[in-house]
Amino acid sequence: MSYGLIELEGKQYLEKFHAIPYSVTLSAGATVVLLNQRVVMQGDADFLLKDVRARTADALGLASFDVRLGNSDGTYYSQTGVGLTNDRVIGTLFCGDAQFPGLVIPYARFSKTGAITLDLGNLSASENTIKWAFVGSLIFPVNG
Repeated sequence: MSYGLIELEGKQYLEKFHAIPYSVTLSAGATVVLLNQRVVMQGDADFLLKDVRARTADALGLASFDVRLGNSDGTYYSQTGVGLTNDRVIGTLFCGDAQFPGLVIPYARFSKTGAITLDLGNLSASENTIKWAFVGSLIFPVNG
């Protein structure tokens, strides 16, 4: 197999590094929840999510949030089976940063016409901006 080629489900793909930035602000108040936030794929190729990174900051330089990550195909990647607020995981337990990546094993595949979905809760009393980087690769089918 050549460099940059991977095999998934018996098919070969050319793999290219890709990172998707996303930013969202949660209003002040510990009960603020944003449901079904969507990070839409660009439509060129399927995306393999390999690493979830998040940086937060409120007025004090600290912030806390919880998150439930999902796929527009209906898959959720944190779930108790009840579908309530306990499906969300505290951000620092789920997301990494440049020094300590939040690895996704096995990789999560998102359709080129799909979206990463997020349910977010603010655990601090302050306004909270979260800067995301969804890091992985675009995969292009190899003909032949």
